[in-house]
Amino acid sequence: MPRERNVHRGKNLRTFLRGLLADEAGVDAALADRLAARCAKQIDEVRIRDTGPQKVRRPNGKAHVNGAKPASVPPFDPYAFSAVVVLSKMGHEALLARLGTIRSAKNLRLLAEAQHIAIDPELTRLAELRLAIVRGAEQRIADRRAAAS
Repeated sequence: MPRERNVHRGKNLRTFLRGLLADEAGVDAALADRLAARCAKQIDEVRIRDTGPQKVRRPNGKAHVNGAKPASVPPFDPYAFSAVVVLSKMGHEALLARLGTIRSAKNLRLLAEAQHIAIDPELTRLAELRLAIVRGAEQRIADRRAAAS
């Protein structure tokens, strides 16, 4: 879940809204300023979620990127797909192919831990980790079936 990065109130809110509106096609600086002032009167505060670098207009009109450095690679999301669902719906090979897109042992371990898939902590090679995750997902499916019977 994204973390709250910034809260805008008062003059800061007006500056934020002006920059946001000025980025729209067909909105000149004067119109953006009028709309921002009008909106700021009606809005108490705006909370911005940390979803990565965002373009913001400075009061001088120049655009800049919020944050110290641009994110060249998005952070790994261990919940991007469910290993158990991929295995049950598409099969063993499909899960291996999906795991093949993960190029880091650390990220494979994060996925296994986040999805409660038991793997041997001493495994280091990527191929071994991927197979262990597939076996762990198979075991989770087998445990669910056994509990349901």
